[in-house]
Amino acid sequence: FLDYCTNKIKWVGFAGAATSACTVFIAMTAAPGGKNMGLMVLFRILQAASTAVMSPGFNGITLGIVGGTGFTQQVARNRMAHHLGTALIVALGSAIAYHLYPYIGHLFVV
Repeated sequence: FLDYCTNKIKWVGFAGAATSACTVFIAMTAAPGGKNMGLMVLFRILQAASTAVMSPGFNGITLGIVGGTGFTQQVARNRMAHHLGTALIVALGSAIAYHLYPYIGHLFVV
């Protein structure tokens, strides 16, 4: 459906917001011992569905911007930037966790 949609940017924005909202909801409502496991599974399914919209959306937007000739190179650059951003977020999160919990050892060293 996303290939024929004229509002790809809105769909990708909505998917990103829904993914973030599901992540926050899961983190804030998780019960000890998995007492609300059904609710957690439901929100993980919703999170997965919203995440599945993002990659085709990014590719459709990229194709519309650069055209067919530069598409492959631009998608490679997009993926590289995505992986770099993920690595930086993990490194920052690890550093923050290590400073907040210095006695935990090298668990947070990436």
